[in-house]
Amino acid sequence: MKVRIILGVLIIVLGLLAAIGPQTVFLPCRGRLFEVRDAGVRNLLNLAEGEGVEELLNAVNEGGLRKLMELQREREKEIIRRLIPMRCHWGARSMMGIGGMIALLGIALIIFPSVKTRLGLVMGVLSASLVSLFIPMTISASANPNQEILIGICMRNMNMECRTHFGPAITSISILLIIVSALYAVYLARVKEGAVSD
Repeated sequence: MKVRIILGVLIIVLGLLAAIGPQTVFLPCRGRLFEVRDAGVRNLLNLAEGEGVEELLNAVNEGGLRKLMELQREREKEIIRRLIPMRCHWGARSMMGIGGMIALLGIALIIFPSVKTRLGLVMGVLSASLVSLFIPMTISASANPNQEILIGICMRNMNMECRTHFGPAITSISILLIIVSALYAVYLARVKEGAVSD
């Protein structure tokens, strides 16, 4: 009973950390920052946003054309952040679902007393943990270097937030979940065989 509650709570906490952490603590990159040089794209961005006209007019009155261009560039960058999220953003969104599922499986591990049921549930936790491990991972292949396994993270710069915060955090949580669920599965298999008592 104590083992069931302790490991269930641990799985719930790690699942919630995997789900909520990328949205609050270890955030992925905020958006793709690049210069927009195509006039068609600029017009599209202006139409898509449709705000800040008064701000642009004030910039022309205060600082002339240079100030206007700087302000326009900043607006474009901010709009692009909102319109074109990087792939690590989608990895963080997928972790909301995977982490939530792991937390629900942890709750079920505490509720259900049957050893066979808990063994099935812990195998679900193990499977979901393996999927979450592959979300930020990349592999180096000769044909296509830095190929992501599932979603991956940004490749441009080793100092990007997804490489310094999001990827390592999700990898660490996933490895912890894999270890805990594998040990719990072995324990439950031994309980099922009668080698140890539950």
